[in-house]
Amino acid sequence: MGQGGMELMATTVQRQRMFVGGDWYEGSGEGAQPVVNPATGEVIAEVPKGTQADVDHAVATARNPPSITIVWPVVKLAEGEMR
Repeated sequence: MGQGGMELMATTVQRQRMFVGGDWYEGSGEGAQPVVNPATGEVIAEVPKGTQADVDHAVATARNPPSITIVWPVVKLAEGEMR
């Protein structure tokens, strides 16, 4: 049992990737940075340590975003509604 009589659950640490331009990206560096839950101090994930090459990749992607088509629903209101 943990603090306050609550049962604690074990957390499996997962290695995550970087999310750049709508895609998951492994990164070019070596090593990982732990992500710590500030409430418990427990490591809950690991993320790649970014490098200058990763920053350059993210900036280039932001400057030339992939084309994304957004389809907005068209709502035809009957005359007199929502006035």
